[in-house]
Amino acid sequence: MPNEFSRKDRLAAQIQKELSAIISTQLKDPRVGMLTLSEVVVSPDMSHAKVYYTIFGGHGDPEETKL
Repeated sequence: MPNEFSRKDRLAAQIQKELSAIISTQLKDPRVGMLTLSEVVVSPDMSHAKVYYTIFGGHGDPEETKL
C-alpha cells in the first residue's frame, strides 16, 4: 500500500505546523496583526523551503510590516 503523501509533502506540513507554533507563541511584534501561513513548498532535494504567508491588520505603514 503506497503512502498517501510523499515525504516532501509531510515535511512541508511539519514545517508549517512548527512555524505556526513558533509564531503564535514567540512573535511579539505589535506591527504584525494576524499572520496566516498559507503554504510551504519544499524543493525536490528537500534543502530549501518557501513559506507563503499573509498579514492582516497590524499597525503603521504597510511597508513597515514586510517580513
